[in-house]
Amino acid sequence: MVATYANKVFTDAEKFVYYVLEGEALYGQTPAAPSWLLPGVRSNFENTIDRSIVKIVPGGSRDVAFFKKGQLKTGFNLDYHMQNNTFLDLARTLLCFSTIAYFTEGGTPDVYLHKGCLINRATVSASIDNPIAVRTEVISQNCVHGTTIPGTPYAGEPGATPIMWNASDVVFGADINLHGALTDWSFTLNNNLQRIPVIRSTTGDLLKYLAERARSITGELTVAYVDSTFMDAIIAMTEANLVITVAGVGTYTLGGVAFDSGRYTSKPPAEIVPQRLPFTAKTYGFA
Repeated sequence: MVATYANKVFTDAEKFVYYVLEGEALYGQTPAAPSWLLPGVRSNFENTIDRSIVKIVPGGSRDVAFFKKGQLKTGFNLDYHMQNNTFLDLARTLLCFSTIAYFTEGGTPDVYLHKGCLINRATVSASIDNPIAVRTEVISQNCVHGTTIPGTPYAGEPGATPIMWNASDVVFGADINLHGALTDWSFTLNNNLQRIPVIRSTTGDLLKYLAERARSITGELTVAYVDSTFMDAIIAMTEANLVITVAGVGTYTLGGVAFDSGRYTSKPPAEIVPQRLPFTAKTYGFA
């Protein structure tokens, strides 16, 4: 007779995610008594542990004979609805933090603690009738599994309400206010972090540093076609600041924006003609 698995299958209702800053000189070290913070109204969390197994096939054999440890690559994707800029700003400052993700089903929590976390990539997007969404891709130095929750987590439900699409206003240059024709906007801050392992006998399978490489700032606007302004800007390679103001949060200034390309489509019967305008920016600021 096949034994029945005793535990209940977990759902996201039992899953909680928090973070805490580690300190600039304490990379990979979770504070002793952390006061955990909520990143936002979470919509998705994807935990990743890659053992990078080295598979050795000896001469005279067609099959793997040995498994050896490669670099331990850990991290996670965290998506949430924007309430403020606190967690997102870690993509700009590149401050390190620890993240705890745990299930509470049953008497003993099932805990995953990510240490030495840095945001490698963050995307902010807004579309009609939706909350402003933030997607972050995080690299951690290590992930430790346990059954205890250190420190004091905040309440399970965040207090502030998510910010909706219509709390944002977007301006390109000095004269063009996009709020009337804009239907979607997004931008991505990609830090292009590189894992740097160092040969050593103790914890040699963990990365030693996360190196900051050339940063890319990209995004896309979708606007209803009203005239040739944006197509002309592409042809002329017009360069200007793109300023996104989110009420109650602050202002994102993407400096030196140029549209990489543009296209518009029209479909019968008599639908609105949308223009999709991917862009690249030179600088990124928040105030």
